[in-house]
Order: sequence, then C-alpha cells, then structure tokens
Amino acid sequence: MVKKKRIVSKLILALVVLTAISCCFLGSTFARYTSDGTGKATVAVAKWDVSFGEEAEEAVALGMISPDDTEYDAETHKNAPRSHTGDKVLVATITNNSDVDADVTVTLGTIGFVNAEGEAFTGFGEGAGWSASSKTDNPTQTQVAGLFSIKLWYGGEGALDAEAAAANTELKSGTTVTLGVGSETPVELNIYAEVTWTSADALLEGNSDALDSWVGKNIAGLTSTLTFTAVQGSETPVASGS
Repeated sequence: MVKKKRIVSKLILALVVLTAISCCFLGSTFARYTSDGTGKATVAVAKWDVSFGEEAEEAVALGMISPDDTEYDAETHKNAPRSHTGDKVLVATITNNSDVDADVTVTLGTIGFVNAEGEAFTGFGEGAGWSASSKTDNPTQTQVAGLFSIKLWYGGEGALDAEAAAANTELKSGTTVTLGVGSETPVELNIYAEVTWTSADALLEGNSDALDSWVGKNIAGLTSTLTFTAVQGSETPVASGS
C-alpha cells in the first residue's frame, strides 16, 4: 500500500513537471511577436516658390499707340467705330519653381493717364463733357478712358511659349491659369499686353476726331496695374484616384 502511494506521488510530480514544461513551450509558441527599438523617419516638405519676375520701379512700356488714320465717315463709322491696335508687348513672366502646381490669377487694373512729366494727368473736364454737337471745357476722364482698352494674352502649348506671335489666347482679367511642375526647368507663363485705341465715333460722331486730337496733345501715356495671386493647385504625392 505504501509502495502504491509512492508510485502515485511520483506520477503526480512527473505530471506537474511535464505540465509546467508544456506551458512554457506553448506560451512561447503562441505569444504575439513583439520587439523594441528606436529609429528615424524623414518626410520632405513640397517646395512652394512662385515668382512674378523682377520688380520694376517704372511701369512697363507698351510702345506708342495712335488712333486709326482713316477719315471719319458718318454712314460707315457711326455703327463701326475706327480702331487701331498696337503691338503685343511682354509685360510679365511668372515662374513656378514649386514641387506642386500653381493656380495663378491675373487681374488688370483700371487705365490711368500721365502727362509729359510722367505725373498723373489732372486736366480733365467736369460735367457731361463733350457731345456730338458741342465741345465745352475739356473732355471728361470717362470719355478719354473710353477710347482705350488693354488685352492680355498668352500662348503656346501649356501657355509656355515666349514668342509674341504665339500669344494668341486671351487672358481675361480675373482668369486663372495653372502652371505645372517643371522637370529640369521651372514652368513659366509669359504675359503680353496690347492696347487698342477706338475712336468715339458712335458717341461724338464728327467730334470724335477732335477728341483724338485733344488726347494726342495732352496725354503722354497710359498706366495700369497687373495684380498676380498664386495658390496651390495640386498635392504631392498625387492623391489616390487622381
């Protein structure tokens, strides 16, 4: 009887030991993989760099402009006023040096006038100004401003062509153009301006030539401002599904 108890005790002890060993192996086998350590990660920030050309202290010269030299004809020009358009002149170069697209908006300001000294012209008349039958005092600034219009142009594939002859897409004030990301060279937008002088034939009829002549004697130049704004137009890396 004592022998049997000893044998049972040894078996129980062996079973306990085997169970403990099994638990160790099982615990090791089914444990979740874990590891500790330290490391570094870096992320580059996409560059944002849009330049609007060199800032000039003087206004860009648009060349000379004169009225059409055709003689006024009441029957013809009352409904089709005479006009003359000057050459396209490069007025701005916008460059996108960024790592993302740039949506550039160009706004053209109102037209102003300067005298021979380059100062703002102040000799305009007041009131209603000139009419088709009378000329009292000087014409108003509104009448003179009505003679002139400025158009902006760009051209070439992707709006990158620098030649005036290829600048055949009108860039209306407030329009937005997207400049892509350059590969080896920055992406540029060359903007050209042209001035048109349209005689006031529809309003002043026979006095339209007199108004053109008054401008030629008193106004030395036109002024205007171009305002540029650029905002981010793409993301990098490209968003999924884009």
